[in-house]
Amino acid sequence: MLWLKCFEALTSERLYKRTWTPKAARDHLIAEQGKHFDPRCVDAFLSCWDEVLVVRMHGERFLAASASSPHLQPSSTGEKNSSAWTGCRE
Repeated sequence: MLWLKCFEALTSERLYKRTWTPKAARDHLIAEQGKHFDPRCVDAFLSCWDEVLVVRMHGERFLAASASSPHLQPSSTGEKNSSAWTGCRE
């Protein structure tokens, strides 16, 4: 999930760089999909964009409260990562 690591790194504070806005990082993922990132994974990530923004704003507290979200549930085959995320690994 290189695309996710990239998004997290770009939007996180680092001593050696300025923090990118979520929109700027999203635009970077879009520009690089098909080159560096699997387009299916980027599209799946962008389909949940509103949730991404909420998680970025509220962090772990939101994740704990939203454990019933369909995006966080195991698939019917028992896989941990289901829905559009399946197959989006490094």
